[in-house]
Amino acid sequence: RSLSLLFSVISSSLLLANAKVDFTYSTMYGIYDFQGIKEVPLPRCDSGCLIYASSVGYFQQYKDGLEPYTNNLIIHDYDKGTNHSIAALALDFQPQTSQKVPLEFNAGNIGVLNQNAINDKGFDVTLWVVDLAKARASNYEIYDPIGMKRAASIPSTTVTVIAATKFVVYAQPSQSNSFTARLVGFDNSYDNNPDQCGYAFKTVDSTESFSGFEFHVNGPIISINFNKNIKVDLKADTLFSNSRDINKDGFFSSPGYNGCARLGGDQVHRASTSTYHYSDGFDLRSDTDNYRLQFDANVDLADDHRFTINDITNGQLYSLKGPNQHQDISIPKTQFVDINYADLSPPQSFMVRYTTSLIPGPSTTTSTRTAAISLVTSSTVSTSSTTITPTTSGKKTLTGAFTTIAVSALWTMLNS
Repeated sequence: RSLSLLFSVISSSLLLANAKVDFTYSTMYGIYDFQGIKEVPLPRCDSGCLIYASSVGYFQQYKDGLEPYTNNLIIHDYDKGTNHSIAALALDFQPQTSQKVPLEFNAGNIGVLNQNAINDKGFDVTLWVVDLAKARASNYEIYDPIGMKRAASIPSTTVTVIAATKFVVYAQPSQSNSFTARLVGFDNSYDNNPDQCGYAFKTVDSTESFSGFEFHVNGPIISINFNKNIKVDLKADTLFSNSRDINKDGFFSSPGYNGCARLGGDQVHRASTSTYHYSDGFDLRSDTDNYRLQFDANVDLADDHRFTINDITNGQLYSLKGPNQHQDISIPKTQFVDINYADLSPPQSFMVRYTTSLIPGPSTTTSTRTAAISLVTSSTVSTSSTTITPTTSGKKTLTGAFTTIAVSALWTMLNS
């Protein structure tokens, strides 16, 4: 046990020292790739690239609205001598569409210069460098939850949202449609993608109306491919919550999860513990109605770690464990489910999808929910369960929205 813990600590330290994720056609960087390092080369730009950036947002206490540490992270063109602040790039949006504006380099020697003191600490940042040829060959839109103001319209092949904090993406109900969502960029958003990235959520074609979705993303990016050329009303914000309505389908994933088999479990996006929690809990609940819940879970856990689903209503505990396991869990009738995990740092990971359906009955309100989407699942593996005496505990709702007060407090803590 002690050796396992020591190995985990050493592994985590090594991962923090080099947190980038190398996909086939892009590379994603986080704050730990720049913090304490004076110069970081961007070899992806040698033959041309697009660079997208996301930060924690505007800082009202500064005249230019730019957080000082991120503003001192400079994208430098060694050939031309030009400089671009990552903080300024992160807040650059197209006025008409609110899409993110990238830096474009046809070719050259590009790197990031850290002009902060070596011991300074910064806020989370996401820098995504994409092969220029791949980007030009792709049909996509790309947004940031901080600035997304997309009008309802027919989407491009892929809609990508990138962030430096946890976030939520919403689609409003509309005409019949189906979609696939993956926790990667547009370069891996399709089936048979080069990095073998699985889906976070996928629906099948239906003649019924599209019921929309609300996906809480515990990572830096999501890409959604819709299957029909009809208008979709998409929004995003940073109001990530650990307490969710049981009447909405969705998923839970480990921090920074991408689901790309080619990369292995060690290559995941890393962020500060104020953003990513490697021990945490979630709940799904309804104040009045009963729901049927179906979980489709993929876990890759060490032998002494667990991911638990606790049906509080019926006092039933389901424990997911083991390396590279798939498990299906069905809860016939419940109002309150509690999900917990502890010390699940990389390469441990999980992706747990869930669908819900309303059970009519005496407690059902006049509001009904039509099951307009059907989750695509893989093979079923049986799972054991143990009856326990249900206990409840207060759950905190966490949000990624940075107020001026919160930012000031965090800034003071980082510089104390």
